[in-house]
Amino acid sequence: MEIFDLHNDGYDKDLKDKDKILISIWTTELLNPMQTIKQYRDKIKYLHIEDAHFLTPENIEEFIRLKPITVGLTWNYDNCLVQNGHFTKWGKEVVKKLEINDIQIDTAHLPRTAFYEFIKLTKNPLLCTHTAFYGIRRHKRNLTDKQIKIIIKSKGLIGLCLVPQFLTSKVDSCDEKDILKHYLYYKQFDPDLECFAFGTDFNGTKQLPSGIEDYDALSRFIRKYKIKTQDFNHRRNARKGMDNNSPHL
Repeated sequence: MEIFDLHNDGYDKDLKDKDKILISIWTTELLNPMQTIKQYRDKIKYLHIEDAHFLTPENIEEFIRLKPITVGLTWNYDNCLVQNGHFTKWGKEVVKKLEINDIQIDTAHLPRTAFYEFIKLTKNPLLCTHTAFYGIRRHKRNLTDKQIKIIIKSKGLIGLCLVPQFLTSKVDSCDEKDILKHYLYYKQFDPDLECFAFGTDFNGTKQLPSGIEDYDALSRFIRKYKIKTQDFNHRRNARKGMDNNSPHL
């Protein structure tokens, strides 16, 4: 596989090239998230947890010992960490505990207000695993120009998502041209593509752009338009040596 995918929900699938995928366990509808994470942890090299609603003072140390690589604190609803668009006291404590243990926070599902609170809580490079760009498609899950600039300034990483609803209002006719529009829009902020990747959301969405239904098709698209993407693992190792003492604002 030619890219490192920042988001694939196929934790229970027989995925190829697992060493190039940040594989997500979406916990929102799981009856026992910790049990599922334990069941699959040894099978997944780069484990992402989507929705940390289940974390409590009683289980967080056990969770940390499972060593997920990245954690998205919320999904599409309030939880004990973020409510009404703002971090709770417990949410702030969780951020601190996870980052001390080198577990990176994913901002993809944070409300905008919480995103701006988060950048005051962290000094690490920012990560948004699967999103698109508000300047092209006005969707609440997409990054505004200001957010794009902040993530790039932090030397972070942004994953362009392949969910048609994020890419265009004309969902049923979504195809590679819509992906290309978002890519070219992003490139004006980061001409050398130092912070660009894909976060496909394969296995996490019922619909995909026509003709881009798997990694082979995405690889052909990348070659066709000579798109440069970043490798999450290389960036993760590099950031350990960075001076992270400067704020993001």
